[in-house]
Amino acid sequence: MLANILSPFKGKNAANGNYNEGNSRRRYSRRDSDRCIACINDNVFPVNNWSIGGVQIACDDRNYAIGQQLAVTLKFQLNDNGIETTQLGQVVRKGKHFIGIEFQPIDQETRKKFQLVVDNSRAE
Repeated sequence: MLANILSPFKGKNAANGNYNEGNSRRRYSRRDSDRCIACINDNVFPVNNWSIGGVQIACDDRNYAIGQQLAVTLKFQLNDNGIETTQLGQVVRKGKHFIGIEFQPIDQETRKKFQLVVDNSRAE
């Protein structure tokens, strides 16, 4: 029980920018060290963190509802170029000044793009 209480204070793994979540229920590790923005309906938002399963963006949460379907375009800046991918998702979490969006299952092409982002950050 003590481990569950202290787990939010474990910090980040400096080697890869992922949260060190230990016994987390999350399916995928979050990443917060990549240069990335999210575009929704021609509005640009900073990305707090992302994973293969979803994204958390900084925004006015009052503009979105739990269960709302969204098309999110993620734009990553890599060393030499950029990668862009659009994902369909649903708002699953809201907090003060952020929303969490869970992606619908991704295809193989998108998975490869996400892997390029991860590989690029390891090469830096």
